[in-house]
Amino acid sequence: MTRETLKIESLPNQMDLAAVSAMLNEHNADQGLVYDPRALNIFVRDERGNVIAGLIGSTYWDWLRISKLAVAKSARDQGLGTRLLQAAEEEASKRGCSNVFVDTFSFQAISFYKSLGYKVFAELPDYPKGHTRYFLTRKLEP
Repeated sequence: MTRETLKIESLPNQMDLAAVSAMLNEHNADQGLVYDPRALNIFVRDERGNVIAGLIGSTYWDWLRISKLAVAKSARDQGLGTRLLQAAEEEASKRGCSNVFVDTFSFQAISFYKSLGYKVFAELPDYPKGHTRYFLTRKLEP
């Protein structure tokens, strides 16, 4: 008889993280859904090559998932966020995606995404306390 152990680890090793991902991927594949994300990262650099804005995301299962979008304080209000988002959406469409989703917070970019046609489909109030986390989506143009 085996004896399992449960251990909370703040700094797990990469092999353990990969093992959990492999178990989930195996289950997904059993359902006919192979998880094979393709990175979609876009950066804006200044004349010295420093990143002043960027978008980190991926495409999979016909969706663009935006994980992070940020613009340096000194480069804001120049349309860089909009350009990043449009470039990501265009590339995702080329990859066959028909939808995009992103999450943001009430103290971040909720009005930015709404101004570009994103619709809130879920809210998580008091995350963090006194604020709201928003989940948004938008259909992509073919």
